[in-house]
Amino acid sequence: MAKTERTRKTRVVAVPPPQLPSSGLLPANRVLSVVLQAGEDVEWTWTSLPNGGSYVSGYAIVSRSPETLARSTERSSRGRARAPRVRSS
Repeated sequence: MAKTERTRKTRVVAVPPPQLPSSGLLPANRVLSVVLQAGEDVEWTWTSLPNGGSYVSGYAIVSRSPETLARSTERSSRGRARAPRVRSS
């Protein structure tokens, strides 16, 4: 398989940002991103800290559900997905 074919079938998912007080420090060996194959999703494992903060400390790669696959196929057929608009009052 050519490198370009293999690259198209993977995606890199960044870890959600930590929720920390301004003085909170994160461990140096925490997860930063995960590479997923087509048809895979990630479930994040969060660690809570004594100071009230939390960060992603692990993950599990799971098969994508049929509903998620249908949404991603629909989105890719329409082009790039856009964030929903939020109206301010």
